[in-house]
Amino acid sequence: MRNNVNKSQFFFIAPVTIFLYLILLVANFKVIIAAETQDTSSQSISLGKRHIVILSSDNQFIWGSYYFAVINKNSSDTHYQASLLLPKEVSDFEAQSGAENHEITLDSSGKPSISKKFPPGLSLITIGFKVPHNPWNRNILTFNHNENVEELSITTAKKSLLTVSSAHKDFVDGLPHMLSPNDYNGILGFLRKHDSFLVTIDGIPLSRNLPNLIGGCLFVLLIMLTTIFTIKSQKDFERQ
Repeated sequence: MRNNVNKSQFFFIAPVTIFLYLILLVANFKVIIAAETQDTSSQSISLGKRHIVILSSDNQFIWGSYYFAVINKNSSDTHYQASLLLPKEVSDFEAQSGAENHEITLDSSGKPSISKKFPPGLSLITIGFKVPHNPWNRNILTFNHNENVEELSITTAKKSLLTVSSAHKDFVDGLPHMLSPNDYNGILGFLRKHDSFLVTIDGIPLSRNLPNLIGGCLFVLLIMLTTIFTIKSQKDFERQ
């Protein structure tokens, strides 16, 4: 499923400065989640509370990078499996950092999941994915998870001209504090266990196949009109 991913597309997400922001994201992410490692919960290894998805688009696909953390409170490497918060419409995905492709599998329900040994402390993982455009309707991504997600952020770079929106009551316009509002748009909120979260994406470039589809429809229409005109002319001639 992951063989056809073009890695270079995932770096289309934003201008070159995104790398600086990602460095800040990692640094702040570690500081923020470090406090979670002091939690007295009985669960010794778990997903971090904050998940970030950054989207971009070309004229054929929506491209995304999904950032999340796994926190291992044990003193040794520990095996852990968890579902990934990828959109239901995803057509391809690939590990970008913090994991290998063979560690990203489909679980018994058919959802992408990560299964690997994690070292003690905090591990940051990035998963790249793509979703085909829908040239005839609005482009909507559907997210759901089998655990509560305290903070899910869906963001786009302003220079990409993409915008995201949702009618979900638990999500509002906003960004994680490590991303500058001068460079990014986004929404964030709390995703409840097994709840479906629909995100509408606007500003996507026209699909490169759309002109061909429109041209094909016009050609068929022209053939139909020509046929009707020919039949009508023949009948008028026979009446004379």
